[in-house]
Amino acid sequence: MTIPRRSPYPGAPFQLSALTLQVPSSRGPAQRSLAVASLRRARDIGVTTFEIEPGAGAGPCEAVLAEAFPQGDRELVVLTPEASADVSQAGRSEGNPPLAADREVRSAAAGPRFRRLVTVSLSDRPAGRPLKGAPFPSPGELEPLPRVLLCRRPEDLPRVRDAPRPWLLSGPYSLLEPRLADRALEELGEGEFAWVARDPFASGRLDATRFAPGLLEPPGGGPRSLRELEAEFRPILGLSYLTRPRQRTLAQAALRFVVDQPWVATTCLDVPAPERWNELLGYESAPALTEQERALARVDAGSGPPSAIARSVP
Repeated sequence: MTIPRRSPYPGAPFQLSALTLQVPSSRGPAQRSLAVASLRRARDIGVTTFEIEPGAGAGPCEAVLAEAFPQGDRELVVLTPEASADVSQAGRSEGNPPLAADREVRSAAAGPRFRRLVTVSLSDRPAGRPLKGAPFPSPGELEPLPRVLLCRRPEDLPRVRDAPRPWLLSGPYSLLEPRLADRALEELGEGEFAWVARDPFASGRLDATRFAPGLLEPPGGGPRSLRELEAEFRPILGLSYLTRPRQRTLAQAALRFVVDQPWVATTCLDVPAPERWNELLGYESAPALTEQERALARVDAGSGPPSAIARSVP
């Protein structure tokens, strides 16, 4: 079982693995040990792209990376949020002593060397603030590495045109939520960008993790009404034909729906629980979706129960 890699654009000096794993932000010794073991296991089966999640603790994440790969690895590509890159790569000649939290990031980032792609959130960036050339190239690079432009809403897409290339686009993409990626294809055109896909399981709805703690008592809310549960599950039940005849789980079907698109450069996942490694990272052993299944799924995911033709898919 080896995760494939692909070049995100012609002439790119690096490749991205089909799956990107988020680096866990682990502070305790036991949690950090498990996180380090998970990253090493992922590397052994071909995962070469990791992400420091925007909003996560950059220091603990960098420390996990440094412990997992103490000698560095030039095949690894680390997607790094803009704020963390500012801290980890900033010059030290300004005379301002770094904050304690900054020192942890600097110390970890100054150790092993990886290729780093800076992630810029367009939704959080002031409208009048231009996107300049990549300011934080990885050490030893002969050319600027692309930014990853994170889009959260369709209104972010027009700002992409003014960004200096090279860049990659990033945003949500799943069986249940394909709209933003579809809009990018319409506005920019296939072949004009590579997509870093996020949340392929639609916040857990396509692999049941969202409801694992308690179906009727979701985090941060009271008991859910039957009407709410029906609205949540109806589209998922409508996709059940993707699992029965072709010996794949719905999570694997959701993953293949995203990963198999030629314009998707990589797909970001949380590090799976130990019992789920074989299912998720072994997604390639599951049959790919046929063109008919793919077309039907796009309709049925938003229209409730599967149509008669969907039930007849062999």
